[in-house]
Amino acid sequence: MSLKSSQWMFVLCTLLAVALAPVAIVAQAPSTHSTPTPPPPAPPQSVVVTNTTAQPVPTVAQGTTAVNGTVNIGNTPSVTLAGTPNVALAPGASVNVTNPVNGVNQEPLLVTEARNRWEDTCTVTFSGVSGSCLFRTVPANTVLVVRAFSAFGGVDTGVRPVSLTLQTTVSHYFPATVMATNAGGFDYLATHQETWVYVNQNNPPGCDIILSGVSNSGNYQCSISGYLVPLF
Repeated sequence: MSLKSSQWMFVLCTLLAVALAPVAIVAQAPSTHSTPTPPPPAPPQSVVVTNTTAQPVPTVAQGTTAVNGTVNIGNTPSVTLAGTPNVALAPGASVNVTNPVNGVNQEPLLVTEARNRWEDTCTVTFSGVSGSCLFRTVPANTVLVVRAFSAFGGVDTGVRPVSLTLQTTVSHYFPATVMATNAGGFDYLATHQETWVYVNQNNPPGCDIILSGVSNSGNYQCSISGYLVPLF
């Protein structure tokens, strides 16, 4: 090949290379209208939070929650208990209960009969056809509730109590039953009856007996049992 032909061949190849270069660039460039494929989601990961007791994580109790140790309640909050739950107090614990005035009188919360019990007796000696005796005076700021009245005595044979009464602000009548007659000429009678009798403060209840005839040698023992209710 001549030198001139070689030059022409070089020029022709150069022109072809310049002409084909944009086409190759366009073919290699990515399309602006294609949608990229999203990456796959990351798998779930466990999160462990570690806090000391000085920096606890706040939580909300759900359902039944067990609490260990001592629970301190500040101020004086109101606590509402649903239903009728059982509340256990630790040994030595105490509960203060207030009882407000109901407008006129205060209501006693509880009167324990065994703790405030009241028992007394008095002796009736007859002078003619009657006799009486007084029990102890009811203390101030209390009311005596008499729950039982008893009486036992001897009178001349044939003589009977016409009336046997427990005296308060009114008369309370009780029956007498003949028990026996002894060789000395006395009839013995007894009375025992449950009752509800109230005796006001600072007053002594009494036992009064009226006989059907004279009995100067007879006598009677009257007894009462009950309890005191404090007045507020």
